[in-house]
Amino acid sequence: MSEKIIEGTEVTVHYIGRFEDGSEFDNSYTRDTPLTFKVGENQMIPGFESAILNRESKEVFDVTIPPKEAYGDYSESNIHEVPLEKINLPENAPVGSKIEGTAPNGEKFLCTLKEVKESVAVLDLNHVLAGKNLNFKIEILDIKSPDNNDKEEKIEK
Repeated sequence: MSEKIIEGTEVTVHYIGRFEDGSEFDNSYTRDTPLTFKVGENQMIPGFESAILNRESKEVFDVTIPPKEAYGDYSESNIHEVPLEKINLPENAPVGSKIEGTAPNGEKFLCTLKEVKESVAVLDLNHVLAGKNLNFKIEILDIKSPDNNDKEEKIEK
């Protein structure tokens, strides 16, 4: 009987992410870089982690993850007008540009330029995937059970 994925399992997967219209937003195959993460450590969106729980190595499956289990709903409260003198907006930045900002706590964030008015920039701080259903084809390449992870750590010490 094969091992099943549980919290604490280290998982290596390949995946293709698509929007509802079929267009791709991410593909680990084209980068030739599988993704490895430990389940239960919030390294992935909740819906992705839920989708792989109780699966086995070598499984391939499709899953649709709703916004609430991904990047949240799109929220108008995340649209902000910021005085132009308070941001480093590139000259003639086109609407739709991605702009990196720094929060008051020093944390970096990415936002989208929605509009430039006379003295303010209108910035959308929603995640670019907010409000979207995300469709994934996931292939589980390898799993390491939590017991194996612990044993490897003890051997290395």
